[in-house]
Amino acid sequence: MTTETGDGDQRRRISRLVFRCVSRFLVEEAARLIAVHDRDFVRAMIFLAVRQATRAGQAARSVSVRAIAQSLMLPYETTRRKILELEDRGYVVRVSAQGVAAAPHVLDGPDVRDACRATAQAVVVTIAELKALGVDLVANVPAPTHVSVDASRLDLEVGQLVEDFILRVLEAGVEPHGSMLDALVYTAMMIANADPIVRDPEIAWRYSSADTPPPDTVRRPVTIAELSQRLSIPRETMRRRVTRMLELDRCESVRGGYLSSMTYMQSEALLSAGVKINQRFGQLVQSLRQVGFDVDGGAAKPPA
Repeated sequence: MTTETGDGDQRRRISRLVFRCVSRFLVEEAARLIAVHDRDFVRAMIFLAVRQATRAGQAARSVSVRAIAQSLMLPYETTRRKILELEDRGYVVRVSAQGVAAAPHVLDGPDVRDACRATAQAVVVTIAELKALGVDLVANVPAPTHVSVDASRLDLEVGQLVEDFILRVLEAGVEPHGSMLDALVYTAMMIANADPIVRDPEIAWRYSSADTPPPDTVRRPVTIAELSQRLSIPRETMRRRVTRMLELDRCESVRGGYLSSMTYMQSEALLSAGVKINQRFGQLVQSLRQVGFDVDGGAAKPPA
């Protein structure tokens, strides 16, 4: 698609289109992980961090409770309590007084591989959605010179890369939003509001410029019940988070639900966070291709 704007404006337009699609991918993948952990967001993120640390390197490793707390910017006592819950449910095992590791069955196995395959397909769908909008993230990604992962373990590698993307993006959201959960809730509201825009290429491009933010008449209000369902988070937890967002003028109550604040969305902190999300997703696409994953089709692809 061509426009009469300059290259800089065109890049910013593309960046907004990418951000909308990637954010929806983030919300849907985070919700899937939260649902597995009894709708407990904090426990889900701590489990991801433990699993990522355990997978690191060539051999299984352990990680300390304090290191997880510092990495996720969570209180130590909260982290310790959630890890005890994960131990009780068999998701992590105690290695030492302070060290824990992911249990073997959550590192591999049929259920884990099925979940990783679903995640891989979600990546492919997101890339295809962007292509439908005229944005090809794959065009400039170099083909791998060799495949670094055995085809039999490709699903697990894809899952690990996506989980790292989710953790890093939500950690980066702490500064502008106050916590990882607040960052995710705000993103979910913003994406729900933008659903009518993202699904129509013409409208998406029309409202992709900083000078053409989508009017409220185009955006769709979202209810607390819908946000709760989208993120697999208890309704009361969602109500408290949305109430806090209202108090901070980050959203507004309108007929039919809530709309994210356009003023807050256009703030420097949020625009900068959006750029980081796009960069992280670009790095994810590059990493997936380098391990042999066909980002266009979702299977192992040998080097040319």
